[in-house]
Amino acid sequence: MQTLFFRSACSLAVTAALTFSNNAVAATDDAEKKPAKKKMAETIIVTGSSSATRTELESSVAITLIDEADLIRKAPRSTADVLELIPGFVVEDTGGEVSNNYLVRGLPGGSQRFVQILEDGLPVKYSNGLVDAIVKYDVTMDRVEALRGGTSGIVTVQGSGAAVNFISRRIADEAEGTIRFTGSDYNTQKLELYYGAPLGANWYTSVGGYYRVSDAVRDTEFTADRGGQMKFRLERRDAEGKFGFTAKIVDEHNTFLLPTPFKNFNDPQAIAGFDALEGTLLSADNSYMIGRTTENSGAPSVVTHDLTEGFATEATQLGFYLERYIGDEFKLNVNSRYIDHKFVANAVFSEGNSSLVPAVDRIDPSKYDDVQAMLDRFSSDGAVRAGLQEVSSGYLYSDSELATLNQNGLLVNGISRSPWDTTQEFVSDIKLTWETDNNALSAGILYFDTRFERGEAGMNTFLSEVTNNPSRLDLVALNDDNEVVGYLTENGVLSYGAWGESAAHENRRSTSFYVNDEYQVNDDFRLDFGVRYETLEGNSKERQGYSQTEIAGAFDAQGNDTDNIIANNYVIGGTGTTYLTRSGEESDVTWTIGGNYKLDDNTAVYGRYVNAHNMNAFWNDASELKFTELGIRYQNNSLQTSMTLFRSEYSDFSYETGTRGFTDFVRATGAFDITGVEVDLSWQALDVLRFDVVGMFQTGGLSQLEYQEGNLDALGDLLTRVDDLEPPRSPQATYTLSASYSLPDDIGEIYFSTQYMGDRFSDTGNSITLPSYQTIDAGAIWFINQDLTFNINANNLTNEIGLSEGNPRDGFIERPDGSDSDVFLARSIPGRNFVFSLTYDF
Repeated sequence: MQTLFFRSACSLAVTAALTFSNNAVAATDDAEKKPAKKKMAETIIVTGSSSATRTELESSVAITLIDEADLIRKAPRSTADVLELIPGFVVEDTGGEVSNNYLVRGLPGGSQRFVQILEDGLPVKYSNGLVDAIVKYDVTMDRVEALRGGTSGIVTVQGSGAAVNFISRRIADEAEGTIRFTGSDYNTQKLELYYGAPLGANWYTSVGGYYRVSDAVRDTEFTADRGGQMKFRLERRDAEGKFGFTAKIVDEHNTFLLPTPFKNFNDPQAIAGFDALEGTLLSADNSYMIGRTTENSGAPSVVTHDLTEGFATEATQLGFYLERYIGDEFKLNVNSRYIDHKFVANAVFSEGNSSLVPAVDRIDPSKYDDVQAMLDRFSSDGAVRAGLQEVSSGYLYSDSELATLNQNGLLVNGISRSPWDTTQEFVSDIKLTWETDNNALSAGILYFDTRFERGEAGMNTFLSEVTNNPSRLDLVALNDDNEVVGYLTENGVLSYGAWGESAAHENRRSTSFYVNDEYQVNDDFRLDFGVRYETLEGNSKERQGYSQTEIAGAFDAQGNDTDNIIANNYVIGGTGTTYLTRSGEESDVTWTIGGNYKLDDNTAVYGRYVNAHNMNAFWNDASELKFTELGIRYQNNSLQTSMTLFRSEYSDFSYETGTRGFTDFVRATGAFDITGVEVDLSWQALDVLRFDVVGMFQTGGLSQLEYQEGNLDALGDLLTRVDDLEPPRSPQATYTLSASYSLPDDIGEIYFSTQYMGDRFSDTGNSITLPSYQTIDAGAIWFINQDLTFNINANNLTNEIGLSEGNPRDGFIERPDGSDSDVFLARSIPGRNFVFSLTYDF
């Protein structure tokens, strides 16, 4: 595959060179050097500021600006990849293009909580989960602004930790466009387009987006990464301001990459028979499976899970914005959007680490009650022992083959499922700003009206071997002649309704009143203050109760099984008779005070205190966050640096593991106290050589953990050793060092970076260590002429094996208690991979 990639890349580059430039010398004459990084005293901040002229140097917030050049060098494979450019962030981008995890300033990993993703100043959705399937970097975007702490909790909801604003390209006064083709060594074929132009009479329009087909970065044996998005903008400008309309359509399918097997808890290593860099437990064999449902589910009696559909996202966004100047001092901003979002997660999820077992043990009736029950059930048919049979071929394994199966002799359970949800949401931000020579005051209303539904039916638990692209296995009963007389499983399925069936709908409204003031006390000192008061109200209805329900037709009138399969007799489903209804209203206040003092034209210090909230639900108290920040910024002709010392205090952080109604469910609340420093540095060492450093170093951990409900035993001894626990999946050190070198005559540049991820723990109980790792990326940019650019980017050149997370299905403590097993499931970074692109600007 890599040979094909190199041939394609070379062919593309040579063809482009011959077509657009007769020779390299001629190309050099027309080439334009890419603009240098803007100085902090020149860069105007849009996100989190009331003033229209506030620069990065003058700001009192921790903010990072990611420009087009940064994004080109990064060549992000996903939205999460973009966030790796932000100090204070820890990113787990190992799930494929979507459903990745990211955390900020010591927040425990495993979600996207406290980080809100915005598009052109508005949150994509109130609930910030899985928005990385709706917002993806392409040529229609201009830059990204990332605000950590500070006024993040003032300007948006559910983003007290950080607000990351993806900002679209401004339509220029003259027609312009971009076309980009992207390929990769994992068979990416992606076409991006942007075109913007004036229409006359002060009207402007733009259209753009992308479409792509790609294999996953790990070999799944099928193509599920496909689809794209299209964006449209119509805008009118005049001397008093502008207004416009936007539309965006998303139709995306993305493979979700599940955890893979490792051994040795204390020093994780790849398990024999499995490729930790390219392998996956997904396969063509388990890509299409059935699930059975109860009559109460509202779904057909048999549903299908199709991994080739992947995480399927359909979204339509319609927006309106207005920016109007009222006299010399007032400006009215209106930004509104409606989204209709449908999502189906066709995926395979892992079970707990205890499901990873030796094959010879799994057929032992003395160790597994379901095996003994199977032998009892088919004893009248001559069953004397259990065995394993490959579903696709019918091949029956001997006991000796099972002991060395795939060099590891292991089996594992998987969960095949297709949960879905739909969201219809309207959001509007109406803001009035009064700006004078020494003050900028904004006051506004941020409003959300949301209709949300979700459901799940027909998931199953299935049995498979442990290897790259595994086959499903049937657990069978055998007679003395080694003939199959009965099945515990159905096409590999051990049971239906693995985590039950669910259905829920919710209506909610969030109304926030906010004020942000930036007062220039004198030429050097500015004092800022902000406050937001949010009310969240709503009602919901969710089906409760789970039971083992007989599948229609499984038994005859006399109660006899109608076939020789046990798995298709019952399903764990909702009773359909009990519903939990909730209604309520929760309110909370976020406030912040900060200031910036300029020591001279190139140096400034700033400080800020934030007391923020993040809503959990309209029936639960909000989580409280407190940030204390002290920062310094400095610039000269060659150096720009920003360092922020922070303290993060989280309280009422709600943990839930397992499934409600099952014995594995437990909920607790925790508190964290983290102290750290963020570093963002850019040094132009020579005219042709630039170095960049982005990093975070922290210390601290849990300060409190309280049991709320569920199975108390699932917490083990955590309540008694809270003070010794570090936040899960949050390293004490992470940083990226980058260098870029401009080639002679500005014909391009070469660049490389190395990323270090420090030691951290996989779980709250700190039972499994995720060792530190360091990766090396590199690339080159060739400015073929002033309009045509070729870029090649390589990730993880050294094929480092790095674990980004363990197995979240194991709850608070992932290491099996009392077990002599030393194998577990974890999600790891992919091996060496290449992406190349050809960009034409016109």
